[in-house]
Amino acid sequence: MQNQGEFVADKVIGILVIVLSSCVLVCGVSIAAGLGLIGAGIFGAARGGGVGAAEAATAGSIVGLTGVALGGLLIVSSGISILIGWGISKSAKWAFLVGAVWYGLGLVANFVQFNVLGLLPTAGLLVYCVLRLSGSLGPKPA
Repeated sequence: MQNQGEFVADKVIGILVIVLSSCVLVCGVSIAAGLGLIGAGIFGAARGGGVGAAEAATAGSIVGLTGVALGGLLIVSSGISILIGWGISKSAKWAFLVGAVWYGLGLVANFVQFNVLGLLPTAGLLVYCVLRLSGSLGPKPA
């Protein structure tokens, strides 16, 4: 017997969001560490001097900073998604509200970038959050 406000589909979808967002988190850490180390290596090699050392140092800095920035962006966004997934698994109303906004922004970003593979899951999560908030799918979250 399920409690009022608890919905089995919320647990499944919440866990899926957590698992997939954790994969993105691992990718973000890998990108930040990998490109950061590559950039540091290029920068370090350029410190030896020689022809083009200044350009190599600049390139190393750009590669490293780009990697850290991109990885950091993935880490932060996946952290937000993990938090939303945890809230969805608990059938928390705040998670559906934040999820609707977050996945709405993600849908716009995927559309602008012509990311066809990202449109369907993002749209699905947006629709799920909206339907759960309205009470059209399962009990209305408290």
